Amino acid sequence: MNQNNCLKIITAIENTEYLKKISDNIAEITNVSLLASLRNTSDIVTLCSELSPDILICDLSNQDSKMSTTIKDICHCKNRHSVRIIATASSKEGEQLISDSIQNGADIFMENLDNPDILKSTLRIIGRQKDGSINSKDKIYIKADEILHQLKLPVHFSGYHYMKAAIINTALRETKLPEFSCKMCERIAKEFNTNPRHVERAITKAVRHVNSVCPKDYIFDTILGYSVNGYNYSLNAKELIALIADQLRLKYISL
Repeated sequence: MNQNNCLKIITAIENTEYLKKISDNIAEITNVSLLASLRNTSDIVTLCSELSPDILICDLSNQDSKMSTTIKDICHCKNRHSVRIIATASSKEGEQLISDSIQNGADIFMENLDNPDILKSTLRIIGRQKDGSINSKDKIYIKADEILHQLKLPVHFSGYHYMKAAIINTALRETKLPEFSCKMCERIAKEFNTNPRHVERAITKAVRHVNSVCPKDYIFDTILGYSVNGYNYSLNAKELIALIADQLRLKYISL
């Protein structure tokens, strides 16, 4: 990231421990400046207007779940600076507002932003977007998140994160053939420090959840962008991973 394009951040997180971890991690990242830290929602809209941050990191668990409405207020503010909104959650109650926050204008939802590696990689992607130097892998990462949110897959499911890893892995593979094999589960298990059997079970559970809560035509329309008659059709894990990965490859990678 160019030194002249230092990322300016405001955090709005009520949970003291979560806020401290994120603030400490931000302090360790170069070319990033923390402008303000809030524990409530009352001054966020005004601060975003006055300080013009590049990023607002906000906790959906704040103040009896009012943060999602505040996101909407920021996005509809006439004097709104082009702030990128990262929604996170310090509780299961906050996680239930993921869909609302995205619909109200949040750019992405990220879990475990107190993890320095996850926070750094997220800010790096946004920094490259600001510089205009975002690459295909970044775009695939962001779009995979968006699709999984639209498919109503809860982010607290371990299968959510394993699914995303499988989709990105498949989209970036040199071979165009889809894969949901023992070898892929082993690679993902190594990445997340778990065992392949757990990865396989979690992904299968995640796909079962998507099939149960989303109409089949909605699934196809969300991924493909056009309607397909999916009556009485359930996608298995390999099919769902391949379908999403193929669309991401077609959109973001030169063939």
